[in-house]
Amino acid sequence: MNLFGRSTDVVNVGGVKINLVDVDHELMGLLGTEDVATFDYFDAAGAPRIGVALVAGDDYDRARFLEVFAASTRGLQPSRIIHVLGIPRNQMDKPLRRELAKLVEEGDS
Repeated sequence: MNLFGRSTDVVNVGGVKINLVDVDHELMGLLGTEDVATFDYFDAAGAPRIGVALVAGDDYDRARFLEVFAASTRGLQPSRIIHVLGIPRNQMDKPLRRELAKLVEEGDS
């Protein structure tokens, strides 16, 4: 298997390698998803997890969202979905995944 992308965009969660950019693209194609960014973080026990920051529109369908997420991650489900007003991004419009992870990790402390 060949994985392409920046090393920070490819994560290993539960033995499954996930390209976060690819998952983001799949989720952005859904009706009701206005913006989205997946990110990895560590739970209170130090285990790697995957989270999703979501800007949801009126047509957001949680069941469909989770179905597409699972299909994009070889059956995984997000440990956390946080609803936000906007995804923090850098000047090149890339999501600031570490900032999103910190939100979750600090909230779990």
